[in-house]
Amino acid sequence: MKLILSFIITLSLYADSSITLAQTLITHHEGFRSKPYKDTYGLSIGYGTSLTHGISKEEALILLNYRTIALNRKLMTRAWFRNLPTMKQAIVLDLAYNVGITGVLKFKDMITALSRHDYHLAALAMKDSIWYRQTGTRAKHLVQLMEK
Repeated sequence: MKLILSFIITLSLYADSSITLAQTLITHHEGFRSKPYKDTYGLSIGYGTSLTHGISKEEALILLNYRTIALNRKLMTRAWFRNLPTMKQAIVLDLAYNVGITGVLKFKDMITALSRHDYHLAALAMKDSIWYRQTGTRAKHLVQLMEK
């Protein structure tokens, strides 16, 4: 949330002051809802952002950026993740984006292997999971990257 507010504040420095004032009014009038809700025109989320017609690629990238940064912060509190090479961190981040932090922490054999920098064994542990059997191409690709 802090990242989004910072982003909005940064944008507002370069935006017309009427935009900043309008954003203040909108957040006050709309209120915040973290889950989709029905309104007059269909589904909305957040501060009245309509989901009826989808979101733009730019909006999706802002969400992706925010969520991967948040996941990375949480994972960086763990030594086994913090001590990995960048590419291996990226693989675990992709996995966490897919199954959540709680889901990643269930990959105990993978985490043990990553702690030892045994990427072949980590890949085998990834393959030996329900996630791997259910996920398809994404899982195969991440396992291949982990093995390299």
